[in-house]
Amino acid sequence: GGGVVSTQSQINTTNLIALHEYHQAATKASHVISVDTDLDQLRAAVTHENGASKNTHILHLAARVVRALGGARVTCCKSGKDRTAMSVTWEQAAWASSLDQMLQTENDDDDKSDKDVLVLANLMREFGVRLDVAHKNVGHKRYSFNALQRKLLPPMYRPPVSTIQDMVTSVALRDS
Repeated sequence: GGGVVSTQSQINTTNLIALHEYHQAATKASHVISVDTDLDQLRAAVTHENGASKNTHILHLAARVVRALGGARVTCCKSGKDRTAMSVTWEQAAWASSLDQMLQTENDDDDKSDKDVLVLANLMREFGVRLDVAHKNVGHKRYSFNALQRKLLPPMYRPPVSTIQDMVTSVALRDS
């Protein structure tokens, strides 16, 4: 219904409060990298979240804030494989890209764009361990997306075409 708060929204709100409290305590206890801007953006995204949508921006902001505070975070989807794999590989690529940026010299003025992060994420999606997880779970080294489902994913979560199933297979093997 229209006034019902989704489980996802409840989890996001509860954990935003916990993250804010941790940030306050960490800031008082030590010199912590400033995450105020990201935390404010995360608060706004969670506050204005539409419970029916899957707001990937919340995942990305939460990952940055938690990582900056020295924490860890998990991402789960219904089956724990396909959408989770897209989220995990995107965040790993973003993290690797941020490390690369820290190591660049002052002469390097090229910032890593989302396009660069996507290239790295897709390499992990095609040649990394996530396809082994899919194989273990469903017996096929393919993500359970078909071409139509792939197009409906946010661009940063679209796996390489070579790693998805054809329409018939994806319908026949669909998770319940």
